[in-house]
Amino acid sequence: MKPKIGGFLGIALCIASMAAIADELATYDAQTMSLFVPAVSTADRVGAVQNVTISHDGDDKWVVTGGWDAWLLGNSVSNVDLILKGSAPVQAYLRISGFISPCLEVGQSAQRIVENRIYVFAYYLENDFVQSEEPLACVDSVESFEHIVPLDIYGLAAGDYEYVLIDEFVGEFSLGVENVLGE
Repeated sequence: MKPKIGGFLGIALCIASMAAIADELATYDAQTMSLFVPAVSTADRVGAVQNVTISHDGDDKWVVTGGWDAWLLGNSVSNVDLILKGSAPVQAYLRISGFISPCLEVGQSAQRIVENRIYVFAYYLENDFVQSEEPLACVDSVESFEHIVPLDIYGLAAGDYEYVLIDEFVGEFSLGVENVLGE
């Protein structure tokens, strides 16, 4: 019996619409009957669960078969600089820098705008070190890193805005005019 996908597609579209990672969309593989969603948000953390796979189990049910609770960069970040480029539309970036274990890498970032505040979350990349249930040996050192996060500010109204990175780093900027292309 062929599985019903009508209801599933509705659920999949809802989940896919929650994907908070730019440039990556949910993808469905009809051959394996699996849906891959790069990130799913929770009420308090955008992109909190990453690399989610939902598969058909053969009994007309869909089950989550993969995904991980992503680790925030947190203590690895020591500095955040705001970079504003151009005039309307202004482009904004956060340059995140700090120190990280050579066993870890900077991964995806995600953001949510609530009123005039942009909440930004930056995560480690999923790898064997963060996924292992057994402790893995790692070099006892750190190395510097720099990561650029583009802020999604196109279309924002003129006004004062605040960004908040991982609930620890806060900064402000102003847009003098609505941030859209001029005519």
